[in-house]
Formats: sequence, C-alpha cells, structure tokens
Amino acid sequence: MRRFDVLQEQGDTFLYIGPSQSISQSFTPHKNNLSSIRFSVFNHKLGGAGQYELRVLDESLQEVRKEIITESNLGWAQTFRYDFSPLPDSLGKLYTFEISYLGKNQEAEIYLSQINKDMLGMKVLFTSSDKAETYRNDFMKISYAKEDEYPNGNAFINGESVPGDLKFQTYYSTSPQGFLIDSLTDFSKRVTFDKPFVLTFIFLLSTLTFILFMRLFLKRYSSRS
Repeated sequence: MRRFDVLQEQGDTFLYIGPSQSISQSFTPHKNNLSSIRFSVFNHKLGGAGQYELRVLDESLQEVRKEIITESNLGWAQTFRYDFSPLPDSLGKLYTFEISYLGKNQEAEIYLSQINKDMLGMKVLFTSSDKAETYRNDFMKISYAKEDEYPNGNAFINGESVPGDLKFQTYYSTSPQGFLIDSLTDFSKRVTFDKPFVLTFIFLLSTLTFILFMRLFLKRYSSRS
C-alpha cells in the first residue's frame, strides 16, 4: 500500500528530454520507504520505440534504483507512475530523481538545449525555427515550474542547476495499519495548525448532524401522525 508524501504541483512550462539530455530533481522525503515518483509527461510518439532511463540517486549521487522505459509506456498529458522497491531509511535524506534519453543525435541535442533555455525564459536565437519545431515533436516533454516552488530540493539539466522545479509527487509504502495511523496523525496535525480547516470541518459536521437529526425527527413525527 502506497501513501502520498511530497508534492510539487505547479507547472507553467515544459522541458524536453532528448539525446544527451537529462533532467533531474532533488527532494527530501518526509517518510521512510520511498517507493514511487510520479511526474507529468507529454509524449508525441505514442507507441514509439525510443527509450528513456529513470534513476533514483542517493545523497552521494549513487544510483539506488533504475528502470528503462520506452515511448510505448508513455502517454499524452499523463501522470507517469514510476514504482520501485521501497528505500527503507529514506526519511529526511536528499534524493535525486533523474530522467534521461537513451540515444544520440548531435543536432537534436543542440536544438533541444536551445529549446529548453527558451522555455525557461532565456534569450535564444534558433539557427532554424523549422528544425526546432521538428525536434519539439520528436521527444517527450515534462511539466515544469519556472519559479522555485519546492524549498527542499533543486532542478538540474545535465547536472547543472537551473531555476524552477519539476512538477512531481512522491509516495511511500506502508501497511494498512500504518496507513490508518499516518492518516489520523496528519489529520490531527491539520486540526491543530489549520484554523480555517477546523472551522470548515466543524461547520460541515454540524450541518450534517443537523440534517440527520431533522430527518429522524420528521420521520418519527410523520409516523406518529
């Protein structure tokens, strides 16, 4: 059983992943047993044979999980789910999630590098706008936020830090009992620190209680009459 952990939900642009391109995002789990990362993909070649490599790196940038997927695994406007065996002591540690394309094309590499800079708001002069458009349609793009939205990690292109953050979610594995305990713990924390939520919850609970009471009262009254 997996439960939600880290969330960066903002995405106002896209970055492309093609030959000799890797995009990565560091993050810090709040729980042990990190076991899933999800991110938004837009794959132009549905059913294609191109390959992408997904990796999870530890604090020393040592590979701890890896999987190779093909374009046929990827959809359009899809939240792709990368599940892997749990990392038992992930709590509070810095991990990096990396996506890279397995294949070479020097011209595509140059254009995609320019395209990504353009998507990040940097000034770029394309040698050929037609070729740039061709390569936009040849490779996967992922949802990305131009601004730094996630405080506990950074984004990288080919290992170089860049502004903004990948749009992503992480999950951890737990037992049914652990799921229930964590849900109750998170709820109690929210009740303690989120006053608008508390007021809304009390209002809804009171409203539902009143509705149920009135239904029972009217039912008994109608049965007597």
